[in-house]
Amino acid sequence: YETHYLLPEWKKNKPELKEVFSQTLQNVQERVDLAFKAFFRRVKAGEAPGYPRFKGKGWYDSFTYPQLGFRLSFGKLDLSKIGDIKIKLHRPIEGKIKRLTVRRSSTGKWFACFSGEIDDPPKPPWKDGLMA
Repeated sequence: YETHYLLPEWKKNKPELKEVFSQTLQNVQERVDLAFKAFFRRVKAGEAPGYPRFKGKGWYDSFTYPQLGFRLSFGKLDLSKIGDIKIKLHRPIEGKIKRLTVRRSSTGKWFACFSGEIDDPPKPPWKDGLMA
């Protein structure tokens, strides 16, 4: 997470990074961190470790908005630094949206995956102890 503090300096050196939402850049750094943690875990366990590869421009098939930077309204998804995108909402979204991952499938189609926080659903009566 110390690399989050380096982002402003990187943005000065690489102006194209200013075109990407800041939390999306932070999420990329977290992905790199997870890759190295998994690498060192495999080294310690004696497994074939497989050093993390560099994934340059155009190699990622997804990006994430961890908390904010997106808004859903009237069949459109407004993404920060990208703009409005027309979407087909296949089912209503329940609860409060916490994270959005936009993913490209192997066929080249893009999908928006929402992660949300919902209240615990009520237990059925036979598990609640109300039915004898």
